[in-house]
Amino acid sequence: MKKNSFLPFVGILCLIGLAWLLFGYFGIQALFTNTVVQEEIPTPSPATTSGTTPIVTPLATSTSSTSPNSPTVPIPSPVIQGMFEQGDSTYTIQGKASVLKQGDESLLALTDFSVTNGPDLYVYLVSASSTNNAIVKAAVRNGSFVEVSTLKGNRGNQVYRLPKDVVINDDTVVTIWCKRFSRHFGSAGLERVDQSVSSTTIE
Repeated sequence: MKKNSFLPFVGILCLIGLAWLLFGYFGIQALFTNTVVQEEIPTPSPATTSGTTPIVTPLATSTSSTSPNSPTVPIPSPVIQGMFEQGDSTYTIQGKASVLKQGDESLLALTDFSVTNGPDLYVYLVSASSTNNAIVKAAVRNGSFVEVSTLKGNRGNQVYRLPKDVVINDDTVVTIWCKRFSRHFGSAGLERVDQSVSSTTIE
């Protein structure tokens, strides 16, 4: 009888352990939810005319308010950009990645962005010759990447400030990566927007 009395407790402990694995470690709840972000992507002022310096209000989320007297700053100009392509076949991804220059700062903007949600997602700048799934995964395994930030949301426009010493060139791809399980959700190859720029390297 005493042995049987322990069975319910063992069963409860097993259920708790299974729940932790599913929700705490594997994070399967992310597959059924979306984290939506809508940050303001800088755009030229409607009053901007040719020959003048375009201006834009400081970066802000869609839920924040901006005072009429808020200072204006030069609009970031797109330097290189590209469209996201699927990584591992389990996931879907779409949208555009753009690297913008704003004075001495470099910004990474994800626009019209959508990706399958998942646990422990990060934005990486990977040194890879293409967005091919095997090539990107090999580059990450070799440590050929810069970690930009955790992914703010799996849907919506979002902006990230890049480290000042980051170098971006024709062999740089923007990658959405699951750090916990080493899964490649998708990448965007980058191409120059302004062909007058003599170098594709941003320092």
